[in-house]
Amino acid sequence: MERTKAGITSYLSLLLASMLFVMGFSNLSYASTTIYTNESSFLSAINSDYYLENFPGWVFGAPLDSAPLTYNSSTVNGYSWQASAPSGLYSLDNGISTWYGGDPLIINFTGNPVTAVGAVFAATSDIGSTRDENIGVLLNDNTGYSFTGSSFVGFVSTTPITSLTVGVSSGTTYPAAYHFYTGSAAPVPIPAAAWLLGSGLMGLVGMKRRFFRA
Repeated sequence: MERTKAGITSYLSLLLASMLFVMGFSNLSYASTTIYTNESSFLSAINSDYYLENFPGWVFGAPLDSAPLTYNSSTVNGYSWQASAPSGLYSLDNGISTWYGGDPLIINFTGNPVTAVGAVFAATSDIGSTRDENIGVLLNDNTGYSFTGSSFVGFVSTTPITSLTVGVSSGTTYPAAYHFYTGSAAPVPIPAAAWLLGSGLMGLVGMKRRFFRA
């Protein structure tokens, strides 16, 4: 079954396209969210109970073949998500995409609060191969990242991430996600020097209290 090329891209994809071309951003990050383009660095910043979906057994057109508008993931360690697309979803080899070219791929997180998400995102052709075209990933807090072709992109936030939208700039290109992580941010360790400083301050408070008791 041939995938459909959209004559006019959807509103969300047009929004992402305008961000790509008008604003020209490559890294739009808010104070509460850090963007990673290195998978190892991303993994070092999240807790080990993450859910990694590699879409095992998925091939081009199966199990998703345009009929479903939504797809519910498994639940692993309390994390889960729902994928959707305005005109239906489509499966790739070990990945998830859309039935219509230009449609956005939308992920809503449905289980435990998510503060870390990452995947290999790509702009693909109608047969699932990577295309050298623009693609953007946008979170609900308006943190965004754009690139060309295919790249790992991860986000780690201090506040819950409730949704993620992957958009492309062309009606003949399809957004795709592979190797999809869902989890939580790891606690930031307090440096030893900070512990020593805190202990010293507590000691000064104790001395002050003893001084006034004398």
